[in-house]
Amino acid sequence: MSIRDDAYQLCKIVRDSSSRDIVKNLIGSLNRAESATIQTKTDRSLFGYIARHLNAQILGYLVTDLKREELKKAPFPQFVPELAEQERYLLISVHKQIIQLNKECIAPIATKLPYYIRMLDPYSRFQYTIPFGSIEIDILVEKKIKDMAASFQKHPAIAMILGNPLPQIDDSNETKYIHAITKLIDSLLRAGILDAPAEFNEIFFEQNKDDPRRVITRQLIAIICVRQSLSILNQLIYQAILNDELSILNEDNIIDIIGPVSHTAGGGFSIILQPNWQTITTSLLDLVQIKCMASRMPIDQLCRVEGINHSYSGEFGSTEEFKLRTVDENLNPFGTLLINI
Repeated sequence: MSIRDDAYQLCKIVRDSSSRDIVKNLIGSLNRAESATIQTKTDRSLFGYIARHLNAQILGYLVTDLKREELKKAPFPQFVPELAEQERYLLISVHKQIIQLNKECIAPIATKLPYYIRMLDPYSRFQYTIPFGSIEIDILVEKKIKDMAASFQKHPAIAMILGNPLPQIDDSNETKYIHAITKLIDSLLRAGILDAPAEFNEIFFEQNKDDPRRVITRQLIAIICVRQSLSILNQLIYQAILNDELSILNEDNIIDIIGPVSHTAGGGFSIILQPNWQTITTSLLDLVQIKCMASRMPIDQLCRVEGINHSYSGEFGSTEEFKLRTVDENLNPFGTLLINI
């Protein structure tokens, strides 16, 4: 089985968890729009709106709770209610299990190269210290964390990191490398699904495989791939808490498919579809399953949503265009880049 297959199995465990409903209901109460036309100063849906746009799954809600006073003092003040203590501890408990899973997944790197830990952390951009206090919860049980970690440790980027690591990193170098990694990820996402960033094409076509600059870039790409795969694993778990299945795009709602598009950094699809209740609630960076077996090229693929455009035409009425980046069997949205670099 692949890392992706094992992640699907883990999500089934999450959905069957006895604690799932209480977590799902709490997040739902924070996301749910109020029926009133004017939001009150204690509107919990505003809390959920801010948290979701941080794209950090459970941590987004904890960070929003932590930043409430800052939000009040912003140029456009936003008033969000404080989480009740039990609600906060519940979310902390779930996030702690996600953190434990991530640590187990990169344990071989952390043991040999502890200075890589922060660079591999998909939540490193948030300065959030998990406070004491939690609630016993079984969203992820210890054995399933171990099993998932054993599968994830077969990720080809982990072998690449261990095979030719960056030299010992001190505090100043760590900041430099984290900045470089963040810049590369932003560049990849900004280029979209249709093309690779120009700097990667320059590396591929102008630098020898053994060029020191390319060797360093190769290591940074391996770090990005592990980090992105962890992020997608975390997103799958988050969506498994909230939904009984991933949103499925198929012949029932797809009008047209452009693609697959393939390039040195990955690829994906541009899909025109008629919205339904599943796609309407789909947000940027959510994961969806595209199943279109009747197309000229049968598709059954996990994808990440990286663009949503709404439009209206006289022929089809309301339509949505989804820009979808394919996710490979290692939960890697940049698997092709890992091969090419």
